Amino acid sequence: MSSSPDAITMAPSWRRIVNEKGQINVTAENAKNPQFWSRVCLHNMARLAKEATTVRRVLESLFRYFDNSDMWSPEHGLALPVLLEMQLLIEDYGQNTHLLLSILIKHLDHKNVLRKPKMQLDIIDVATCLARRAKVQGSMAIIGAFSDMMRHLRKSIHCSLDDSNLGAEIIEWNRKFQTAVDECLVQLSHKVGDAGPALDMMAVMLENISNITVMARTMVSAVYRTAQIIASIPNLSYRNKASAELPLSAFPEALFHQLLVAMVCADHETRVGAHRIFSVVLIPSSVSPRPHSDNPNRKKATDFHRTLSRNVSVFSSSAALFDKLGREQSSSQENTSQDKKVKFVDTEDSNTNNNSMLSRLKSTYSRAYSVKKNSSPITTDETMSNSDKEPEAISLRLSTHQIILLLSSIWAQSISPLNMPENYEAISHTFSLVLLFARTKVL
Repeated sequence: MSSSPDAITMAPSWRRIVNEKGQINVTAENAKNPQFWSRVCLHNMARLAKEATTVRRVLESLFRYFDNSDMWSPEHGLALPVLLEMQLLIEDYGQNTHLLLSILIKHLDHKNVLRKPKMQLDIIDVATCLARRAKVQGSMAIIGAFSDMMRHLRKSIHCSLDDSNLGAEIIEWNRKFQTAVDECLVQLSHKVGDAGPALDMMAVMLENISNITVMARTMVSAVYRTAQIIASIPNLSYRNKASAELPLSAFPEALFHQLLVAMVCADHETRVGAHRIFSVVLIPSSVSPRPHSDNPNRKKATDFHRTLSRNVSVFSSSAALFDKLGREQSSSQENTSQDKKVKFVDTEDSNTNNNSMLSRLKSTYSRAYSVKKNSSPITTDETMSNSDKEPEAISLRLSTHQIILLLSSIWAQSISPLNMPENYEAISHTFSLVLLFARTKVL
């Protein structure tokens, strides 16, 4: 069965097939062709997409048939071409195809699927293919699908954190499952089109963080990877809340509160993870540079896989970040007469002191920050190329109240007797960022 858009016109509507008298108006060749009638069925099923409950019941029955017949394989199964064509039909009828994706991802929790690991991988691969073909459109269905995949990501990370007691076969399957879930999340993030809902989901996940060490690390690792994935998505929700005086997007208050809580939890690796999340959310370009929309030569699709190296955390990008911020500050001083909205320093002495501080920061944070396998279970080995893209140095802003809370929290964190060396480096990195952002508030 072909899934091309041209195939849609090959199946006439039911009204053309059966007239008012109940007579069938098809050629003898089509009447004996199973492919013809299968397309007619798909057309009729796609018409049901106008009502969520009905289409859910129809799709669940179809999915169970694929389960029983083991047809989920993207290469050899029937599920992918059928669902791709149904996706095209639903879109052709002017309906939202995201509901199809949402129902398919929820099918991963069906009892028939839970007992078949390979089928789970196949279903995720099918969902990834459908996500690639879906349109960019904010909807509750796509947000729900993204949330469900975040939950599966958390489960896979949990298994990878302590796999010493698992067999080699289970470890290999979990690795493949984790990779498939990660790729599906990347594709879904493209279709959400707005980082705001994903940031809200991250806050909800952190709200339920456990006091059990391994569970807390799992949660933070999943949220951290999600933050990396959505780094290249424009933050439309919080950008709309920005004012003319403060055009930058506001840091999400709910997520900020949950990160403050995670920064003072008992486990030292969880605390480091909370600082990583804060850095990536505050400055997404430190992970994935975003192309400027006003330059047609830079309108290239951002590769979500090119994130941080396995052995280098987000903190290792500080030197370049601080250097860029320092250049922007110097540029702002030279052009004060042209742009009075951005002010960083008042006097030449202050400028000298600040440049000295930035030099020390570059020296301190330019070294690579080694990350244990358990601390960051999901990263890729590729790094983002900046040859064709100029990253946005600051994507979000901190309010005065947030800065005060952060400074108070940093003080409490710094005197904790449970700190490890990596905790002090994480604290100092966050403290440096807070100082740089606070300098726009004092003048």
